[in-house]
Amino acid sequence: FPLLLAVEEEIAIAEGRLQSARGGFDVRAKGESDYAVEGFYDTEYQKFSIEQPTTFLGATLVGGYKLGNGNFPEWDGDFETNGDGEVSAGVVVPLLAGRDIDGRRLALWQARVAREQADPEILAKRLDVTRKAAAAYWKWVAAGQKLRVFQRLLTLAEARQTRVQQLVDAGEFAPITVDDNRRLVVERQGLVIIAERGLQEAAINLSLYLRSSDGQPRLPSADEVPGDFPSPPDPDLLVEDD
Repeated sequence: FPLLLAVEEEIAIAEGRLQSARGGFDVRAKGESDYAVEGFYDTEYQKFSIEQPTTFLGATLVGGYKLGNGNFPEWDGDFETNGDGEVSAGVVVPLLAGRDIDGRRLALWQARVAREQADPEILAKRLDVTRKAAAAYWKWVAAGQKLRVFQRLLTLAEARQTRVQQLVDAGEFAPITVDDNRRLVVERQGLVIIAERGLQEAAINLSLYLRSSDGQPRLPSADEVPGDFPSPPDPDLLVEDD
């Protein structure tokens, strides 16, 4: 059902937003290199670092490795390391701003809430569509049964017309009886036409929910209307418990 499929697209949208919000907590890797090829200072500096943001108090796990060799100026002393380089690790925790909540955690929380809301909305829409489809189906069934009743009544009137004509020809009924029964036949023909139109209208309404394998509306035929409903049991056959 197109409207239901459109609502289900909200799940994909919500999941995409949730995935995007989770991206704020992806591992971040950084690297840089610096070489002094000319000048007084002959230096070589390389640095690689990893950051892992977390949802706990806005803390970020950090770690890295740097290697600095050569003759560094005094103001770049932090770049200088021993021959094997320097490994570092730690945790960065905000003391005030960003400790209880920050942009990344807020976006993740909002995306999770939106994703959780999508399922109940889908279920509510699906139930609503199912209710409307069931109502359309039973209206179509009722219209089909109504048509069959009027068709049987018309058949009886037409059969009676033949019998009445025979009795009139035999002199047992007055000729006016034929005209009176013909009026009844015409009246029931009109009821059959009205019932056929009602069934067509109900079938068109049902086709909005009745779909073919490729998703196109399918117009049900009158032959597909279910048969007669079972008759209620004979009250005389019912046995009541003491």
